[in-house]
Amino acid sequence: MVGSAGCVVVDEVDAVLRLPVDRLVQGEGVRLVLSSATANKELRRFLRRWTRHIELVDLQKGMHVPDTLSHHCLVIEDRQTIRNIREKEAEPKETPEQEHYHHNGQLVEQQQQEYLEAADVLAEVAANVIEQMRARRTIMFIRSDAPTRQFLAHLADHGVHALELAKRYSAKREEGSAVYLATEEAARGIDISDVDLVLILDVPRGPASYAHLAGRTGRFGRSGAVVSVVPVGAWGFYESKMRGMYKALGLTPTKLDFVD
Repeated sequence: MVGSAGCVVVDEVDAVLRLPVDRLVQGEGVRLVLSSATANKELRRFLRRWTRHIELVDLQKGMHVPDTLSHHCLVIEDRQTIRNIREKEAEPKETPEQEHYHHNGQLVEQQQQEYLEAADVLAEVAANVIEQMRARRTIMFIRSDAPTRQFLAHLADHGVHALELAKRYSAKREEGSAVYLATEEAARGIDISDVDLVLILDVPRGPASYAHLAGRTGRFGRSGAVVSVVPVGAWGFYESKMRGMYKALGLTPTKLDFVD
């Protein structure tokens, strides 16, 4: 109540100050603990603007991906051409059209449109990967703005009956589910045991995001596989971004034998 008052008058203040009021006025303070597996420099800078005496505790000593995992990346050039990621090539120069997208904030819309156009192909590739790798339990991640129901329908068309991760607790067949579909945000705080295949059907936001998604498998020393599937993009930058992500994490993607 006092905190909402504009003016407080204390009478007989000499008597008031003789009372043990220190702990009532000051208290012990509040200790705020913020945790995240993907906290980055931008977030830390933001927190420092409105907090005092902030202390960073890095339990992992930087980004860490279990060394029991194998990493693979498939690139969709068109409906007929799916290939393994290539070694670094000459980077394409930014075209006037691409520069226009960057400067006008429309690149995200372009990426979303390309993703929607490739959704059925992404689902088909995901189904083939699950079959070829004989995964017992799979979790696949799609873009946060992707239409989940539409993507589930695409998967069903290719013989994969996935369960939306957010509905796993209310679904009657949860115990028998072998494939889960989620966005990175929806999967936070939810643990799925015995995942042996992670399918990332988009380019992660950065190395920390990739490490967080990949960490859904390979827990407690178990082996696992992480397969990223990305459209090549209008200028080939999705593939280039994946190469940069692997390099930042010290990972070397290996080719999948069943793909050229």
